[in-house]
Amino acid sequence: MLFINDLPEYITPQQIKQFLRVGQRQTYQLIKTKDFQNMKLADINFFSKEKFIKWLEGGSFE
Repeated sequence: MLFINDLPEYITPQQIKQFLRVGQRQTYQLIKTKDFQNMKLADINFFSKEKFIKWLEGGSFE
């Protein structure tokens, strides 16, 4: 089981998938929404852990 404190400052879709315990399709459907802002490095999407936590608490990514 993955805990929020185990996540690095910038997280990948795979880490989001593991944390939320959902499938790959659901993960990519989620991160393609306008709420998820990412930065890309070497074809890998990264997301701010801080903004992810705010989203989990019911806020938005902004």
